[in-house]
Amino acid sequence: MFETVKKGFLKQTQYIEPDKSFKLEDTFNVLMGLLEGSMGAVESNLFSFQCSRNSSAVRADITLMSAKRAANEKTDAVSYFVKVLQRADDLTINCVQAYDKEITSDDAFSTEEIGTNILYNAGFMFTDVLDIVYYDYTDTNPYWYYVAYRMGDFFIRFFIRDEDI
Repeated sequence: MFETVKKGFLKQTQYIEPDKSFKLEDTFNVLMGLLEGSMGAVESNLFSFQCSRNSSAVRADITLMSAKRAANEKTDAVSYFVKVLQRADDLTINCVQAYDKEITSDDAFSTEEIGTNILYNAGFMFTDVLDIVYYDYTDTNPYWYYVAYRMGDFFIRFFIRDEDI
């Protein structure tokens, strides 16, 4: 992240180091980051759209739950956790359906198919590695979500390629 600081007549951009400490909500940020990142290689359809939408809503509820827990508002924190649990069914069904076509193919895990996927997705995978190594300070997502998102995108590309791109 960054902030603009005015010094005299000039404005300067200062980069703020992200919070790399691992907190309770970062467990969920990692899970949602892996899930949402892996959606980048899945064929675009209604199920992948709903999966991404539901995971974003879960992440928002977890962020609010964490803020309420930090403010010692336990009743509100529990109510947001209940919302997360209520979304679990839709999240699971839509995400499984989004992966169903690619994962159930017989040769998805064959050496030949993985090699083809690596060649097809090499540019995407290289970009993911660069994004992890050279952190984008303008990204407003939590640090662990940012890293997990890129890792999810990187690893799923061994097994899936979106031929519609």
